[in-house]
Amino acid sequence: YNGWENRKVIDLFVRFCKVCFETYKNDVKYWLTFNEIDSVTRHPFTSAGIIPDQTDNLLQAEYQAFHHQFVASALVTKSCHEVIPGSQVGCMLTKLTDYPNSSDPRDVLASFNKNTMNYFPADVQVFGEYPPLVLNYFKKQKIHIDMTASDLAILKENTV
Repeated sequence: YNGWENRKVIDLFVRFCKVCFETYKNDVKYWLTFNEIDSVTRHPFTSAGIIPDQTDNLLQAEYQAFHHQFVASALVTKSCHEVIPGSQVGCMLTKLTDYPNSSDPRDVLASFNKNTMNYFPADVQVFGEYPPLVLNYFKKQKIHIDMTASDLAILKENTV
């Protein structure tokens, strides 16, 4: 499937998680859907199963994989709450806060932009939508994410 670039992986992951929830529902109440989800662009193979040689546009594939993981996380969050009443589902990032090198407005803006990209995986999972600055980044980079209206509703209705 070339990992999370492929939408099919969403359903496979949801099925896997349901088995985990059923198996451990009496023992585990706190869950994370993806460990270090933000590392897809740094480690596309280990974080998203993307084989760079099997894609025409690695950046496009990475952000499509992010989107598929976000949808999977939302569906899994819903499933967890159904199977384990009172459970909590969260998300985890690895990146740290970026600080400007100086008070120069260009440094401050660069730091702000870097932090926006650092934190956007949490923003999508916590707030249920993509930050406008990230959508603008996609346009500037000519990245087209295959996201349906149904995907957007799932994200909005099933936040961590």
